[in-house]
Amino acid sequence: MTGLSVKDRAERRRVSLLEKACMTVSAQIHAGRTVRDAINLVSKRFNGRPLGDGRPLACSPDSLCRVWYAWRNAGRSRSALVNKAALQRPMKLDQ
Repeated sequence: MTGLSVKDRAERRRVSLLEKACMTVSAQIHAGRTVRDAINLVSKRFNGRPLGDGRPLACSPDSLCRVWYAWRNAGRSRSALVNKAALQRPMKLDQ
């Protein structure tokens, strides 16, 4: 990880935290909680965790719900958690 930029390290940390959150939601559902109750509980635990670039993880119940369904529908794949907008770097204009 030595050659990665701060943004890239933060994105990897974000994906790792969201994967852990999704696995925790699944475990809570397996233990008998409803999907909404599991998501509310887990979002409280993960919201605000540091990403390493000075910003906290934004993990509201609604955003975790979207992420969890995307992760589950993608076969519990980590690729569903990657922020696609962050991968598209803005084009620099010559002035």
